[in-house]
Amino acid sequence: MQQTVFFLDLFAALVTAVLILFYIVDKEHSDRFSRPLLRWLIVHFFLLLTDGCASLFLPVSSPAAKVFLIAARILFFADLLLYSQYQVFYLRATQTDSGKRLLFSPVILCAAAVMFWFYDIIGENGLLVSPGSVTGSGGTVYWIHLALTGVLLLLCVLPVYQSRKHILQRNALSLLSYGLLPLLCLPAAALGYPVTILLAETLALVILYLIIYAEQSRTLSEQKTQILQKENEIIQQKAELTDLRRKIMISQIQPHFLYNVLNTIYYVCGKDSKLAQRAISHFSDYLRANLDALSRESLVPFESELKHVQTYLWLEKLRFDDELTVILDTPEQDFLIPALSIQPLVENAVKHGIGKKPGGGIVSISTGKDENGYYVTVADNGVGFDPAVVLNDGRSHIGLESVSGRIEAMCHGTLEIQSVPGKGTVFTVRIPLKDGDQS
Repeated sequence: MQQTVFFLDLFAALVTAVLILFYIVDKEHSDRFSRPLLRWLIVHFFLLLTDGCASLFLPVSSPAAKVFLIAARILFFADLLLYSQYQVFYLRATQTDSGKRLLFSPVILCAAAVMFWFYDIIGENGLLVSPGSVTGSGGTVYWIHLALTGVLLLLCVLPVYQSRKHILQRNALSLLSYGLLPLLCLPAAALGYPVTILLAETLALVILYLIIYAEQSRTLSEQKTQILQKENEIIQQKAELTDLRRKIMISQIQPHFLYNVLNTIYYVCGKDSKLAQRAISHFSDYLRANLDALSRESLVPFESELKHVQTYLWLEKLRFDDELTVILDTPEQDFLIPALSIQPLVENAVKHGIGKKPGGGIVSISTGKDENGYYVTVADNGVGFDPAVVLNDGRSHIGLESVSGRIEAMCHGTLEIQSVPGKGTVFTVRIPLKDGDQS
């Protein structure tokens, strides 16, 4: 019978060792619950070994038996203490605090029980068994031991039972099983087979490990799915930005603008050759900036965008002459903005605002900064329009749509449009502050 108990303990120890090995090797499933559970498994492993060895050296009169019995008892209560601590750790981690009230009850009872049995073995007061030894006829002290063990197990499962509504059902059942299964084995221990308590604890640990492993696998799967979704979103966003750049290029290279500029240059060539050379140079710079913006995926300094705007306005000023007045007020220029995000707004102001107004008008460009970030304003005193009608007329407004989409996608900014028929239009681009820009 003693050898049977030894081999049962040894088998349970091997199962526990396999769980320990899995936890050490499997880094992918390591999380905040791994270390407390690993410490618990290690203590349980040595408990099984010492209990098995104690069964081989019975009766208690053997010096070796005393050593293993003392070690087994200490490890038994340490095992339950780690179980209680793991419960509290898990309950706190899942944002429930019901485990805090009962934490010290098992601690105090563990300490008292260890001291009681340590004194009993040293004094040889008739206790003949360890919690997992083969013999169950130890007299009054043995029955006190079983009673204290039962009370301790009940105290350990109470926090989980109280918090059962706040945690996953399978996790609650796995934590409860470590206390309930040994409780169910107390009758067998009373009949002389206390080894069943340790076997029940080992079975409960295996159940807990499998449930935690399944939970970790589910969490990893969700994380991988989220990563794939984010990658797909990034790919989709890049595709959308590419499409927006293509659309804005189409809106920029309009035949009527090219014809107007070329006709203006042709007209100037006969009057002022040097001015014509400057016009050709500006026109070349304008086209080059548009082509560069098609392949640019990053933000550009506002100064760069402003330079492109000034190139465009120089060409339009050459055509409109005194009918186009430009006002620049840009004290804030130290920020980034999507390429070709301001020039289309200026072109809209010139083409649809000033160009349709008899006698021309004024286009102003200004920048500023407030508590929310930087802003760029493009205003004209042209013919204006009704935004509620024009922007919802069913037609495709490629320029404004692409500017708004790129500002939002590339820098989380916004484009605001205000217009009054007969008074003019105001475009406001808002660029939020980044971390470190508050100063």
